Amino acid sequence: MAPTTARKFTQQQRAEILSLIDERIKDQYVTRSDFKVLQKAITDLAITVKELAEAQKRTEQSIKELTKKQDSSDRNIKELTQAQKRTEQSIKELTERQNKTEQSIKELTEAQKRTEQRVDSLTIKMEELTEAQKRTEQSIKELTERQNKTEQSIKELTEAQKRTEQSIKELTERQNKTEQSIKELTEAQKRTEQRVDSLTIKMEELTEAQKRTEQRVDSLTIKMEELTEAQKRTEQSIKELTERQNKTEQSIKELTEAQKRTEQRVDSLTIKMEELTEAQKRTEQSIKELTERQNKTEQSIKELTEAQKRTEQRVDSLTIKMEELTVALKETQIELRQLAEDHRTTRRILGNLTHTIGYTLEDTIMKYIPDYAFKEYGVTITTVDRRYITYPDKRYDEINIYSEGTKNGNKVYIIGESKAQLGKKDVESFDKMIKRLQNTLEGEIIGFVVCYSCTPDVEEYVKQEYPYIRIHKSFDFYKYKKSYD
Repeated sequence: MAPTTARKFTQQQRAEILSLIDERIKDQYVTRSDFKVLQKAITDLAITVKELAEAQKRTEQSIKELTKKQDSSDRNIKELTQAQKRTEQSIKELTERQNKTEQSIKELTEAQKRTEQRVDSLTIKMEELTEAQKRTEQSIKELTERQNKTEQSIKELTEAQKRTEQSIKELTERQNKTEQSIKELTEAQKRTEQRVDSLTIKMEELTEAQKRTEQRVDSLTIKMEELTEAQKRTEQSIKELTERQNKTEQSIKELTEAQKRTEQRVDSLTIKMEELTEAQKRTEQSIKELTERQNKTEQSIKELTEAQKRTEQRVDSLTIKMEELTVALKETQIELRQLAEDHRTTRRILGNLTHTIGYTLEDTIMKYIPDYAFKEYGVTITTVDRRYITYPDKRYDEINIYSEGTKNGNKVYIIGESKAQLGKKDVESFDKMIKRLQNTLEGEIIGFVVCYSCTPDVEEYVKQEYPYIRIHKSFDFYKYKKSYD
């Protein structure tokens, strides 16, 4: 019996085989190690078939023993046929599982589309919520500015209140109303701040939840891509396995036909058949391992499906919270609008009160104007009034204290401005009005300002910038004679 020798490949053939393998597993390095066992089994099977063909050519003897051992060969072939059936059954089961896998992937794809739609809807709501939040912040900013102006007006009103010498009862009643309005405004402001703080906390929680959702969606996308690639490689491996199995069946068919013609070296054939059986066992083991991996793939899909359901639940919960937050924001905007309306009402009340104080001061001073004008400027006053001066462009100025008279036969106007608390802007505005009057009234114009209080820096500012405008405190006029009571 001739010894069996394994075929050795040349260096060029080995290089071509390795190149072919590398070409087939290119861009699939992730699963290369997973298929090493299967690759080795298939390689051994190919070598065995080639060795069997070579051994068949060397068959020259043992004709008599062939008849006796043919039964053994038939049994081996029968076992091999049964093993092949088991292989086909395994591949059939694997195909069924593959179909289930494809169905699961299809369902998972649909679920992913629904998730993306929900995420898109959530993104739109987030943008709307952001815009609404910006409007809320703008409203709060405007309300803060108005509050500052209100506080300034209240401060001026408090100073004027201290110096008011008449209408105590009426002013006290109005002051009580003002304090009540301020108290209500303060309470409303506190509630607004509390709502804004709560809204800020919810926005931060919403942002964190959104980040976690995006991370889960990104992770799910990556796993889906990996699963798709692995599935493609699985299909390619099954296809290659099927092709090689067909080749194996063809080789066995040729072997059976050659066996009928063989007359010698049955022992060698038997050995090769045993080797072929071992190779078949290795093939079954590879398929078993492939089946186990398929089970793991199905488990991964199941876990991925569960994770997708949890993601959808979280998205639903987040959508509900977004709707609740939108409702709360609308309520906040309504309250802000109401607060702004209350603030405007307070401003109107304060404006009316300021005008009342201003008119009271003007009424008090006017009776001293004739004596004041004569002693200070040598002007004989003929008219004292509160008057509106209209210009050619239909605009007009309100003159708090308007008086006209003569000096040495010349027309002279003494124009006064009354303020409870004098500020720099008040003097600047009064100076501009004097300049407008100079273009309208014919004669000399003398301007002065009367107030209850004026800070030292304002007095210094007027002396430096407007030396021709005098500042008088209200009590300065008491030294002059009244022209009437």
